[in-house]
Amino acid sequence: MIKTKDDLREYLQCDKMHLGIKHARSRWNNDIWKYEIALRRHEYYHNNRKGIINRFLCKYWAWRHHRLGVRLGFTIYVNTCGKGLRLSHYGSIIINGKARLGDFCDLHSCVNIGQNGGKITITDGCQIGANAIVNKSFDTPGSVIAGCPAKVLKVLPIYVSAD
Repeated sequence: MIKTKDDLREYLQCDKMHLGIKHARSRWNNDIWKYEIALRRHEYYHNNRKGIINRFLCKYWAWRHHRLGVRLGFTIYVNTCGKGLRLSHYGSIIINGKARLGDFCDLHSCVNIGQNGGKITITDGCQIGANAIVNKSFDTPGSVIAGCPAKVLKVLPIYVSAD
């Protein structure tokens, strides 16, 4: 959860690294990166709504987050994803507000997490394949998850934690 400006910088840096953005020029042409910036700033101002300026900025970033999400096909609620989020492709990605994804997760297109509305947690370093419908928790780090309903296909042997 992003509570301070330092947290915001750390989350954005990890997201940028995991997306593979190296040059300043390439980040302005990348709509997915713009979406992740809007998501993280919305999370920061959502968690720090004291004062009229922060409330205004929260509304602005919520609007920006929503508009980019509509254009790209993403519906991701605030405070659901850990740092290092990677959205691999445009397309329908839906993450329920009660779901919690760990750090450095990789989501492909047409993923639906938390369709039942229950609390779902997905641990660090998971890769969720295209067209997966995740309706239960997964707690094995480095898992490759796919299918409808989703299941673990394999566990990556060389998963290194960010700790």
